Amino acid sequence: MEIANLRNNEVFPDLLHLSYHHVADLRYWTTRDGIVFDPRKHWCFFGEVTAETFNKRLRIQVKDRSGASTPVDFQTVDHGLGFIRRGEMKVGATVAILYAEKFVFEEHAVGIRLLGVETVKVIPASMDELMQMSDRIQQYATGKVGERICHNCDRKADNMLRCGACNLFFYCNKKCQMTAWFEKSHKKDCKLLQDSDLRSLLFLDWDKFDTFHQFCTPAI
Repeated sequence: MEIANLRNNEVFPDLLHLSYHHVADLRYWTTRDGIVFDPRKHWCFFGEVTAETFNKRLRIQVKDRSGASTPVDFQTVDHGLGFIRRGEMKVGATVAILYAEKFVFEEHAVGIRLLGVETVKVIPASMDELMQMSDRIQQYATGKVGERICHNCDRKADNMLRCGACNLFFYCNKKCQMTAWFEKSHKKDCKLLQDSDLRSLLFLDWDKFDTFHQFCTPAI
């Protein structure tokens, strides 16, 4: 199965390309009768947390890949308290928001409104770190047998060692694997890639919508 590129704006749209709530944007929605609309595909927005406030509920400020900034308002059952109690929501982390839409709040500010925690994942990495990890995956983890490249020395070979933890990167030998662990960012990448929610973003069939995808985010 093809591994998703986290830079793909069709699948992971930035703020400019998100549709507005209650606007029938046919890039994202489809209908048979012109009345009931269903998603035509899956999509996910990434935003790096730049500020965090709590006044009755959690509100964060995020910036997308392009640097555009927007508020994200947690109108969930727990008002976002779960993310604070678990210590997940930190400035510098990146939030992934499934089926995100732009919403006009009462104060006329445009942002993203969250109604369910199952649509939100906090990734303990900056936007730049996340995108660079995706670049490494596209370069080193997508080749077929005979086309695989050692993540450390860039050598191609038929028989290579696969990382036993993330199962995505390949190496000529243990020496190359150890070097990449410390010098090619695989220590951090590997830990991130063992998270089932993040892996689901890489392997989901984004163009085929059967039912809403959900993260395993605890309710509280």
